[in-house]
Amino acid sequence: MKLDRITRNPNRINGQPCIRNLRLTVRRVLELLATYPDRSELYQEFPELEEEDIRQALIYASTYLDDRIIDLSQSYETVACDRRSSVVRHFSLLFYGVFKILQVFGALRWYYLKNNCDR
Repeated sequence: MKLDRITRNPNRINGQPCIRNLRLTVRRVLELLATYPDRSELYQEFPELEEEDIRQALIYASTYLDDRIIDLSQSYETVACDRRSSVVRHFSLLFYGVFKILQVFGALRWYYLKNNCDR
């Protein structure tokens, strides 16, 4: 089966599979299908999306899942807890980076004021 509407470009959305070179990933299409059970609402919100796009996204996702082994032994709470700790870790790193950038800007401001202002 030819999936000509699914494209991958390493320079666009980190190489994730997209629909017809749009900034609409296969994953997002699946999320939209879950969010909009009525496809007429989906097509109103996303007029660039076509029925064939949805069909090929579903085929692509099912093929991808066929090639993977998914461990379902973990409970939902464990997975949710792991995700929360991962999110907290990412935000901690983000805030640490922002803090360091602000420190550098503060040092640069101090250096500029020290050398360029008459007292």
